[in-house]
Amino acid sequence: MDYVLIPIGLCFVYAALSGVLGLPFPSLAGKAFWEINILTGLAVLICTASLIGLGMTLKTFGRSFRIGIDEKTNDKLITTGVFAFSRNPIYVAFIAFSLGVFLAFSNIVTLAFLLLLMIMVHRQILKEESFLKNHYGKEYEDYCVKVRRYV
Repeated sequence: MDYVLIPIGLCFVYAALSGVLGLPFPSLAGKAFWEINILTGLAVLICTASLIGLGMTLKTFGRSFRIGIDEKTNDKLITTGVFAFSRNPIYVAFIAFSLGVFLAFSNIVTLAFLLLLMIMVHRQILKEESFLKNHYGKEYEDYCVKVRRYV
């Protein structure tokens, strides 16, 4: 994945924590778009569900888990478990978690991070799909017909 996401992610974490821990942060950037208590509860549910989904994905991956594209892999294409519902459940979990954080801490920084994350994840997915199509051929194409990219 693009390495520019790392510093953006650190800024995102700092922005979220600054409101909770009272850390210094520019008041305009940290100003909440809204303060609706029910959204905070929804945010907790979304974050919890995304962490459970991430755990399920890692369990399904097993020893096949890797970061990025591994051109030397000889592993079998994983199409079971959560991969029977989404071709990219780990990325869906990341985006869902970020959405939950945005709902809980609705400011320009969390919104920018959420939008950038969505763009960068989509770019990474397109790269991985191209690799998987070349690597697994018809098996991957058939899988794409059965299972959606996201959900």
